[in-house]
Amino acid sequence: MRKGCSNEAAETLASTKFMNMRAHSAVSDLMGAFSKNRAAGCALHKIEYWTSSNVVCEEAFAHMFEAQFDEIRYNKMKRYFPSALAYFEEKLEVISRN
Repeated sequence: MRKGCSNEAAETLASTKFMNMRAHSAVSDLMGAFSKNRAAGCALHKIEYWTSSNVVCEEAFAHMFEAQFDEIRYNKMKRYFPSALAYFEEKLEVISRN
């Protein structure tokens, strides 16, 4: 969140910024998971879908895997979830060595 920016303002900004399905569907989906859909944009699931942490992990895995083959989505994932993407890629590297 930006310094001096309320949660409500940040959620509104996020929900209006992530409206391009081609570029933002993965980011929108994960933002929805972490904000109970208050910061989701063009793609989201019903709040009930996110009741299990396993579902969040599975969705994050799916979106980060998908991003490995799509430069636009990769760049968005890298911008909004850089540490999660780095962790995912470290795990892929370990798997590929074995």
